Amino acid sequence: MKKYTRIRKVTVDFSSFNKIFLDDFRQFLEIRENLALNTISKHFKNLKMYVIEAKNQGLISNPPLKYFKVTTEETTAIYLNEDEINQMLKLDLSLFSFPPLF
Repeated sequence: MKKYTRIRKVTVDFSSFNKIFLDDFRQFLEIRENLALNTISKHFKNLKMYVIEAKNQGLISNPPLKYFKVTTEETTAIYLNEDEINQMLKLDLSLFSFPPLF
């Protein structure tokens, strides 16, 4: 958001969250920042969380929450979870010889 406000030369507060702003922010993230759709969706979910909390605290009323929805795409990327990483770290690889990295 800091980069967006600096580059677009705008000030953002809770009253800024309307369809025009959110469409522009989404376009900024996609085109200018070259972010994937799932990453953009993550940013919008986080932003929506802050807006909902601001509403719960009475800082804003009736935020347009429907405009915070960004579709996601199925990914084929596979990541290890923390348990799997820990299992790999515990492996005894002393029987193998590896060439130096550098």
